[in-house]
Amino acid sequence: MDEDFQKFLHSQFSEAHDNLQTQNELSNLMELENERYGEKYLIAEGGQKKVFKCKDLLTGRSIAYATVKNPDNEESTAKFIREARLTAHLEHPHIIPVYDTGLDDEGIPYFTMKYISGQSYEDYLKEDNGLQNNIDNLIKICEAVNFAHSRGIIHFDIKPDNIQVSDFGEVLLCDWGLAGIAYESCSQALLDDDILKQVDLSQSIDLYFKGTAGYAAPEMWKKNTHRDHLCDIFSLGAVLYQILSGKPPEQDMDLKAMEGPEALKAVCRKALSQDKTKRYPTAKEFLDELLAWRNGFATKAEEASFLTTLKLLILRHKNVSISIISSLILIITIVSVFVVFIHNKEKKATALAQALQKTEMERNQLEEELAPKYIQKAQDAFERREFAAALALCDHVLRNNPQSEQARRIKGMIFFCQQKFTESIPYLDGNLAAIANNFQDLPKPLPIEDVIYIITNLNRSDVPGEQVVYKNMLFEEFKRERSVEEKQELMLAELYHKNPRFKHINLKLEETSEGWIIDVSNNIGLAELYILQKLGSIYVKSLDLTNTQVGSLSDTLELMQIEELIIRNWDRADMSFLRNRRILHLDARGSRIDLSKYIEKLPLVTLNIVDTPFKKWEVLESLKFLKELKVTKGKLPENIKKSLSSHVKIIEV
Repeated sequence: MDEDFQKFLHSQFSEAHDNLQTQNELSNLMELENERYGEKYLIAEGGQKKVFKCKDLLTGRSIAYATVKNPDNEESTAKFIREARLTAHLEHPHIIPVYDTGLDDEGIPYFTMKYISGQSYEDYLKEDNGLQNNIDNLIKICEAVNFAHSRGIIHFDIKPDNIQVSDFGEVLLCDWGLAGIAYESCSQALLDDDILKQVDLSQSIDLYFKGTAGYAAPEMWKKNTHRDHLCDIFSLGAVLYQILSGKPPEQDMDLKAMEGPEALKAVCRKALSQDKTKRYPTAKEFLDELLAWRNGFATKAEEASFLTTLKLLILRHKNVSISIISSLILIITIVSVFVVFIHNKEKKATALAQALQKTEMERNQLEEELAPKYIQKAQDAFERREFAAALALCDHVLRNNPQSEQARRIKGMIFFCQQKFTESIPYLDGNLAAIANNFQDLPKPLPIEDVIYIITNLNRSDVPGEQVVYKNMLFEEFKRERSVEEKQELMLAELYHKNPRFKHINLKLEETSEGWIIDVSNNIGLAELYILQKLGSIYVKSLDLTNTQVGSLSDTLELMQIEELIIRNWDRADMSFLRNRRILHLDARGSRIDLSKYIEKLPLVTLNIVDTPFKKWEVLESLKFLKELKVTKGKLPENIKKSLSSHVKIIEV
């Protein structure tokens, strides 16, 4: 047998052996698929979940395995699944990644994450790692928070215990169990996530929040209060406070206890403002402040003087600064020698001044031509209640033309809406000036009866602009800290004005620990209920619209999260405002509407459709959370009744 043929046989044998070995390895992996995760060791335990360290037998790597702590509790399970799904939507270098989710052999949900060999940021801060390293790590967390906010997800529980630092310097933000979704700015992927839709039971954060004092923003402790991304800004400020003071923050922390650069202390004080409107408006701006300090620039919060800014510039560019100073000395010497030469250039300077004067005249002419556009933009901003932008545009016009009547009137109307009557008087005339003069000496905010008087007066006016003042002032009043009774009085006054033929309008408001209870039933013929929108983003425990036929409700109820909706005896043709709502209880008894067109896949728990023309009965099978159904006796088809009876209590009336 020749040598070439021997080599050929040897290569064929090796290839066959390798293929067999690969097939055996794949077979072993397939056998492990049902027993993927090895022996588990408990490494952490919280209120909602347990976290274990174990080995992923399919990949051979160590992972963190999280499982729900109380699997028999539906709310805990839903919250656990929600955390897994939200975290999975956040793919960022400084956010803990989720590898897998599923159910174990006992049907208990779990999800797996990257295992971090290291310590919490709480323990890291107890070590002497230096201010620079601590701020660098906080910058990474700010980048993660900024990314989450850009996707419409708010953490709500940022603290050093929820931040992990690996042995190799990797920093990850963990524990998104309290995270919320800002639906107005969230990504389409979140809106389209069917699992999130199924597990989001429309519960207020009031039911779950058990935050850590000092790290949680003050508004987080107030029930039925709108929480947004500014809560995370406060928490980031609390972590910065711990870095600077060397101790955890408290609810009444002493901001004077901080040590370190004044720039960082100013940033911390701004982020920890009790008034959330005075905090950094975005995580990006907070991050930019930290980056500015790290790179040797002045922060906006410290309002650095010219000398401080110059000092920082010199420190950033020591070698360049020395060169500049040397150059300045040389230049001064040269300038002294050539004073006569410079004097000869005065004629050219004069010519240049004349050219600049001409340019200034051209600029003023251009500003005059643009003034009508600025005024229109100011008017548009005023109508959108963007007062700061409108004032800036008016001031710009008035700098070039102090007598501009339109700019002066818009500025006066803005002050009027803000109840700054004394400031508004120089810019107003007519009815608005008279009202401002009558109320300028009264303490602000005005009593509710005076507000009602002013709003009613403006609502009757046909003077251009005063209707906008009325609407804006009404909006501003609902932003103030008014009692429920005052809000109800204000709303009734508005409803009586819009419906003058009514002698009695039923409107009852009640704010409870579980949410708002609103009753506007039995107002037959009421034109509209748009005034309800002024209550803003509230959680409504119950909204009763029985026998109250009004126009479109889509805009009116847009910002409300409604748990129970009562629309008995309705005959509206269009009920599309029900679609994609998170309503749990719907009572439509006696309504002359086919609700089967509008309630498909809603998270309804109870439904009353007695004496309604319900047609598409199979829609009931799409209501996955339905527990109780009230229906006219003999109307429910037998096949639907059989399909629902295993998990739904059916009451035939």
